Amino acid sequence: MHPKHLSINDFTYHLPGEKIALHPLEKRDQSKLLIYTEEKIKEDIYKNIADHCCPEFVTQDLRTSDII
Repeated sequence: MHPKHLSINDFTYHLPGEKIALHPLEKRDQSKLLIYTEEKIKEDIYKNIADHCCPEFVTQDLRTSDII
């Protein structure tokens, strides 16, 4: 979908209070990461973000860092 066809209403939804993080995880690189690709939503953790980026934008530091 082209961004010009997006509306703020497309992002309005109910989010239960128990799903909202009030404090960061002790190991922040273990935070949940949602990936949208090929019209599918997958879950992973932030530590693996480099696995989901375009290779031309991923630096060696990004591949080896625990915290970005």
